[in-house]
Amino acid sequence: MFFASILLSFFLVSQTILDCISSNSNNPKNFFVLFAEHLYCIEVVTAAVTLVALAGVDTMDEFIKELDPNLDYLEHKIIGNEVIIYAASNRKICRCPYCGAESARIHSRYEKSFQDLPIMGKKTKVVIENRKFFCDNPDCGFTTFAERFDFLSQKGKKTKRLIEKIVDVSLNTSSTTASRTLKDGIADVGKSTICSLLKKRYASS
Repeated sequence: MFFASILLSFFLVSQTILDCISSNSNNPKNFFVLFAEHLYCIEVVTAAVTLVALAGVDTMDEFIKELDPNLDYLEHKIIGNEVIIYAASNRKICRCPYCGAESARIHSRYEKSFQDLPIMGKKTKVVIENRKFFCDNPDCGFTTFAERFDFLSQKGKKTKRLIEKIVDVSLNTSSTTASRTLKDGIADVGKSTICSLLKKRYASS
């Protein structure tokens, strides 16, 4: 289905160019106006096709489970150039990161959002229904703890695989160029963040 949406976009753009040329061969100004209007229509159509392509629960659930098998896909939205995916953990028991004790008692729930690798050229944000658990270990210095995931640092706003992509793009170019390239369909990241990530990469190597 993804491939079909790409082919449809290519066909519509090609057909638009031919139609505009035939209708405005003697008036270049009208050609560009009409072409711009056609491109807007194409964007709407291909967005709809992409929405249909992404609508399969199995496909989206598989994408989420690539991050963590314990995550379940709930729903998604496409807003402009961004795909927002909502997910929730299916773990029944979580381990306290401070003492290692297991707990099934939920204290509270809250939304945790972060950026991930793009889908079909659209930036991706994942929103998880995260949970806090009670720690019942009397010897632990903490009474509650938040659910954690290996693909994301404790207070991270970008997945580890997205960070790897950002670093790869930024290695052989300036932070300004890298930021501009990344914002064009990959992720919103500033120059200072890029510099910080590169320093961490070099420090660990």
